[in-house]
Amino acid sequence: MVKLNGIPFRSTKRDVVNFFEPEFMIEAQQVYITMGRDGRPAGSALVKMLSIRSTIHHLWILILIFVGALALALLCATSS
Repeated sequence: MVKLNGIPFRSTKRDVVNFFEPEFMIEAQQVYITMGRDGRPAGSALVKMLSIRSTIHHLWILILIFVGALALALLCATSS
């Protein structure tokens, strides 16, 4: 399982599936949008990944892309 925090409250299972495509082959049945005590979406989701090895490899790619984009944004902000 992979837990996603900070997703938009309006996110649907399809939105989560679309986020992971095409690197991950997941289906809506593998996505669980967590709900708060009031029955509304809590801004997080659980995704059941079928292959741990593939999951770790692709998550590192997503993390590196995110960190690279963040570093680029910081570099642009400090150079202006």
